[in-house]
Amino acid sequence: MTLRNTLTLILNGGWTAEAEVSRNSGKACLKAAREEGWNAELLEVDRSLPEHLIALKPARVFNALHGQMGEDGNIQGLLNLMDIPYTHSGLLASSIAMDKPATKHALGHLGIVFPDDIDFRIEDDRIIPDSGGAVVVKPRNDGSSIGVVIARGADHIPAVTFWPDDTALMVEPYIPGRELTVAVLEGEPLTVTEITQDRAFYDYEAKYSSGGASHQLPA
Repeated sequence: MTLRNTLTLILNGGWTAEAEVSRNSGKACLKAAREEGWNAELLEVDRSLPEHLIALKPARVFNALHGQMGEDGNIQGLLNLMDIPYTHSGLLASSIAMDKPATKHALGHLGIVFPDDIDFRIEDDRIIPDSGGAVVVKPRNDGSSIGVVIARGADHIPAVTFWPDDTALMVEPYIPGRELTVAVLEGEPLTVTEITQDRAFYDYEAKYSSGGASHQLPA
């Protein structure tokens, strides 16, 4: 039996803020895998995932989950415990990379410069100091620009009810400029891409709506 004939289980969905984006990724991955002749199935993740994995006995897992639970070390830890091979980063890298302040701390040791930030939770009584300019308020461990707000000073930060009660937030000074991105494939950087859009910033709608943004490469 070849690798292609054994079951590749694609995880998608879930119950977090990025579930719908994950479902789009999962469908695309399933289509691509089957077109290449792989025995692949798509699984909508719920809180009974361990039981599903035991029943399905996949040879490997393709992780198409986005955001919390899927990219923060939780799924990676479960699959490690169940001794199921999986794609993408492992537990340690995932848990650090999904936590923005932790990532800044780790990469700061490599000489990479970041803006200062304030880290807090909604239930904190701490007052966000006014930096005298615009600030970016965002969840410390969500992706896809979900929950990101650009506030033109501390007085313009939305009421705390804008975010769920248990959201851990961070505040950074807003730094205007061009939106550039560089993907890395198998350790090699790809072409620098410039992203332009008509919105205030590269937010969720710009990222995932048809025609929401333009990508120019090379920049």
